[in-house]
Amino acid sequence: MYATMDDSIRRLADSSFKVRLREQNAVRTRLQREIPHAPVVEIPAAAHAIFHSHPKAVFLKLRSFLDSNTKPSGQRRTDRKSGPKRP
Repeated sequence: MYATMDDSIRRLADSSFKVRLREQNAVRTRLQREIPHAPVVEIPAAAHAIFHSHPKAVFLKLRSFLDSNTKPSGQRRTDRKSGPKRP
């Protein structure tokens, strides 16, 4: 689709994309600040429906996360950092 756009529409799309990237970076930074113990995983070039665009990468990241939070006996780990204290 991008390849078929005329120059004025392509410039508009590029500008919009840059704004969207800044917004995503701001959200990511806020998430990491407010929930510092939460892992943030990014899969480059993933589509909105990431399970469809990158099923193997999602599976591997999810499996790794689940394995790291489970004891061999299947019990949840209790040695994790606690989250932010609520008033």
